[in-house]
Amino acid sequence: MKSHKILWSLALVIFWLHEGTASSGAEDATEVNGALGESVTFELKTSPPFKLISWLKSEGSKDPSNIALLKPGEQCTPDILFPGFQGRLSAPEDCRSLQVRDLRRDDSGRYLAQINRGGASEPLREAFDLRVYKRLSEADLTVRCHKTGNGTRQLNCSAGPWEDDVVFGWEDESKAEPWGQSATRILRVNDEDDLNATCRARNPIGEASRTVSVQEICAGKFLRCCFFQRKSYFVISRRDSLLFFQDKNVTPRKVFPAAVYL
Repeated sequence: MKSHKILWSLALVIFWLHEGTASSGAEDATEVNGALGESVTFELKTSPPFKLISWLKSEGSKDPSNIALLKPGEQCTPDILFPGFQGRLSAPEDCRSLQVRDLRRDDSGRYLAQINRGGASEPLREAFDLRVYKRLSEADLTVRCHKTGNGTRQLNCSAGPWEDDVVFGWEDESKAEPWGQSATRILRVNDEDDLNATCRARNPIGEASRTVSVQEICAGKFLRCCFFQRKSYFVISRRDSLLFFQDKNVTPRKVFPAAVYL
């Protein structure tokens, strides 16, 4: 009996898609932000009674896929039609909302509720645009150092694969730069600067920061060295940020730091 109800419901959905999906792109959509691994709820503005609610999901120019059917009754248990949502959808008794749990990145997209209230009236439609973001942490932020010449270098901050709608900003011990719009926000410093700098990254659901030592993050990136009067020196070891040289023409051979890696 249940299978017959589902087939009947699917027939209605196909009819609605034929009649109304072409105009669904013009719906005023409610924007919803969700966090990876958490849940969101799509709340309908339309009041009961409902006869049947069909939930569809679309991405870009692709045709919508029907993901669930809700039929009010003693319980409003979704008939899930899309395998990727198995075990992740639920609805209250009045069917007036749909909750998606354990959010994934590919859950982002437009969700369309087609509402049949019975009788000869056309189905009502409500749309929701879902964007799934990651709650950023310090571990998601990467800072890299690059030499730019003219006695300067730059720190590049990134959030790896989670830079959707991320805004970056920098703070150091002497100043704070305003939030920027670049996905690879840059801080420029002088070669001699010995300070801590903090990269901040913010997306629509939160923010994170990472503080680095400019000297440590740039260690070994380039060499500021002295000029030797004679070519009798050779490197014998590197310890911490110093290169140790030895004079081959002196007995006993004197070991001393002659260059510094920055």
